[in-house]
Amino acid sequence: MNMSAISSSNENEERTAWAARRRAIETDPYKHYRFGKTRKRHWSLFEVLIRLFGRILKCLHLYRRGFRNATNVVINSMQIALPDLPEAFDGYTILHLSDLHLDHITGIEDVICRQIQST
Repeated sequence: MNMSAISSSNENEERTAWAARRRAIETDPYKHYRFGKTRKRHWSLFEVLIRLFGRILKCLHLYRRGFRNATNVVINSMQIALPDLPEAFDGYTILHLSDLHLDHITGIEDVICRQIQST
């Protein structure tokens, strides 16, 4: 086994271990302090308020309109002239994504991919 394969294997193991630690931290219902732990009440309250806000919007018949607005992906395209850009990079495309809210709207990633592929 060559050195690059070994370092790649170690890097994958480190990433897997990091992801497991991160998942444990995010799913832990407690905030840990030096001398103990307390429950993360503010997040559960926030989740309740978000659900309540969604129900209010549904009652006011605004939820569907908000959902349409959230799934209306806008693509802005601009060309930038860089005089010092090496010729090897001429024609490159840079994709910048912002305000995705992937955690709240199921299927939004498919909408985004279709929009990007159509341009």
